[in-house]
Amino acid sequence: SYGYNPLSFTFNLISTVNSGKIPTIIRISPDGKYAYVSSSGDGQISIFSINAQTGTLVQAGTSAIPSDNWIDIHPSGKTVYSTGSGQINTFSRNSSNGLLTKIDSLNPQFVDYPNNTMESPMKLYFHPSLNVAYALASPGCIIFQFKVDPATGKLTQFSSGQPTITPVDRNIGCAGASISDFVVDPLGKFAYATEYNSAGGQVAAFTIDPASGALTFSPTLSFAVPNPTSILILGK
Repeated sequence: SYGYNPLSFTFNLISTVNSGKIPTIIRISPDGKYAYVSSSGDGQISIFSINAQTGTLVQAGTSAIPSDNWIDIHPSGKTVYSTGSGQINTFSRNSSNGLLTKIDSLNPQFVDYPNNTMESPMKLYFHPSLNVAYALASPGCIIFQFKVDPATGKLTQFSSGQPTITPVDRNIGCAGASISDFVVDPLGKFAYATEYNSAGGQVAAFTIDPASGALTFSPTLSFAVPNPTSILILGK
């Protein structure tokens, strides 16, 4: 962990901790009390309490995962998700001690697009007002869509994947397209994905159904960008 000096814009090392083999990503709980680190090398999530005064980390526990490479925390702080290895694992989160309990595992399906060969769901995103989540498939051009149970946080797939490519290409797979990032606008009306493709890339735009959260690709709102890698919306 590092301390930050806002006057000099510099960082200083405070402490180091062992977070497993090949740590891939860190997430902070919404209450700021716990940090979660996924380690793809040994298949675990390391859990750390955060000292509110110094920012130092103290290990609180671990949870086994099947060598997943991404984790996300629901905005409510009640549920943690790990993605990868062809599945999404759901954990309930104890807000008192930060520990996780696995409650569900889901293997997203490509029912409508049998010729796509995506390997793993990763990078989970949540709608700002609906109980809906979206996950990118890696590698590939699919965006999975899920209902989120408001009581348990469990996911139920309601779409077999929304490609960002044109409809004429859907039966032949992703045709070299690959999504690198995704974002939902703060009002929850539109979503955007950065996509590499054979034409050089685009920001693919989607309208969001206000009731279901379902995505509909909008060619008119999409625009070409050379090899985009990430996207961020500032303000409303």
